[in-house]
Amino acid sequence: MKVLVTGAAGFIGSNLVHLLLEKRPEWELHALDLLTYAGNLANLERPLRDGTVQFHKLDISAANDLQGLFAAHQFDLILHLAAETHVDRSIFKAVDFVRTNVLGTQLLVNAVLAQKRGRFVHISTDEVYGSLG
Repeated sequence: MKVLVTGAAGFIGSNLVHLLLEKRPEWELHALDLLTYAGNLANLERPLRDGTVQFHKLDISAANDLQGLFAAHQFDLILHLAAETHVDRSIFKAVDFVRTNVLGTQLLVNAVLAQKRGRFVHISTDEVYGSLG
């Protein structure tokens, strides 16, 4: 199974990558991250050094780059964790927030639909989904 994890260098994304490597070592893992304020490539140091993960530095709101990635790889599963987070950032950097969380997510969905295969799982923050209460 070929799996793409977006937001893979962030805290939750990198922990998910490590869990998948432990539980599903036969899977081919691709880690995607733009490496902004929340992404840290050191979180993936061991799997990158070992070659158990392929890393793609890419902005999910860059349609052509995203289309190129999906053209090169037929992903079976996309675990979408990339997001601009923190309420203050969503207010003071609203353009970045909308570009990543809305446009980027839509472009990922479009890429999955265009390849006519794969599952898409979106995991995000309360800034995207709203509060539970």
